[in-house]
Amino acid sequence: MLSATMRSAFTQALREGARGQPLRSLPSRVGLIRRSFVVAPGYKSTVTVRGFATATASKKTGRTAAKPAKPATKTKAAPKAKAATTKAKKTAKAPVKKKKAAAKPKKTTTGRPKKELSPDEKQAVLKRELKKVSLINKEPKRLPSTRWMLHVSNSLKGKPSTGISDTNQKLPIIAAEFKALPLAELERMDETVEQNKAINAGNFKTWVESYSPAEISQANNARKRLKRDFNMSPTPLKLHDDRLPKRPASGPYSYFIKAKLSGSGILSKELGEAWKSLPAAEKKPYQDLALAEFTKYKQEMEKIHMA
Repeated sequence: MLSATMRSAFTQALREGARGQPLRSLPSRVGLIRRSFVVAPGYKSTVTVRGFATATASKKTGRTAAKPAKPATKTKAAPKAKAATTKAKKTAKAPVKKKKAAAKPKKTTTGRPKKELSPDEKQAVLKRELKKVSLINKEPKRLPSTRWMLHVSNSLKGKPSTGISDTNQKLPIIAAEFKALPLAELERMDETVEQNKAINAGNFKTWVESYSPAEISQANNARKRLKRDFNMSPTPLKLHDDRLPKRPASGPYSYFIKAKLSGSGILSKELGEAWKSLPAAEKKPYQDLALAEFTKYKQEMEKIHMA
């Protein structure tokens, strides 16, 4: 809506236009109206509003332009997470696998060919290996187990010795002293000997069981070969081990002899002839017995991993 002042100016302009007066005589407060604004005498109430509206808008614009507009505070848009970390750094370039350098062929060093051993050298190697397997000189130290050994040990104890030759020179004197020992001393020595035997047996059993049954069996076989092939006499020749199963008789004939010899005066020669003439049906029980005993022995050996 127009203000009261402008309505008054507008009305006056209409009147003067009706009288034919020029627009210049209009008051200055409506000077913003375009100079070409002329109202024909015959149209008192008709006004082209367009020009007035333009003037009014221009006037309002002029008033408004006087005041400096406050700068609009622009809200900064959040940065786009650096384009998804530059597309995950351009899809993280796959590391280029370095080709492994081809392994250089090892130089084959042509060393000296192994010298072929002579028969004597081969025997020496075999003897050394058998002694190692036989556990010779690995047994626990034994206490004196006889009167004589106990007397010699007591006689040499605490006395300096330069070696075996020195001990051998002293033996005649030690032997003479032993023969002169009274009966009471000998009986006391017997008690000590029995105690030593019990201690030796316990120590030896503990030592044997510190090895596996297979190792003890191999040691016994090695001791037999040392005696047979190299004339050695390991002591003892056989290591007794309660864990080793007793090997059964060699065949059915052994069980036949055992059955016939018990409580009879039949000679072994006669038994041999009787076995040969024995029918197959009568031999079968002994054959079955031999097979059963051998099967049992084999199973016991398998239990201790020696089959």
